[in-house]
Amino acid sequence: IRCIDSMIYIGYGRHIFVVDVHLGYVRRLSLDGYFGHLYDSRDLDHLDRQISVLAASASQVLAFDRTGGLIWKQHDLGIDGVVLRRATPGRIDGEGEWDPPGGWQPFSLSSDTGSIVR
Repeated sequence: IRCIDSMIYIGYGRHIFVVDVHLGYVRRLSLDGYFGHLYDSRDLDHLDRQISVLAASASQVLAFDRTGGLIWKQHDLGIDGVVLRRATPGRIDGEGEWDPPGGWQPFSLSSDTGSIVR
């Protein structure tokens, strides 16, 4: 669970739930695999301001803005887990596990579009 301003992000099972406590709505987004982690600027220094929260699943990363809107989604980053390691201006670095156990491969994403840059 992450709380950012009036937004609550909950990862559970194969879903992300985005709750706006002021407007009283809940939105559910399905994931390609199991939920993994939620990240914000407390976890990743230099996370671009347009991104409020990043959610990682078994194989993908989703980026949300401050209103809970989905900015972008990137698929096929792993098959058994995706972790984010750091953010720099314009870029998010992480690893995806492709050959469990221990078969982690690095990736870098554009923080603007989510596209793979390396």
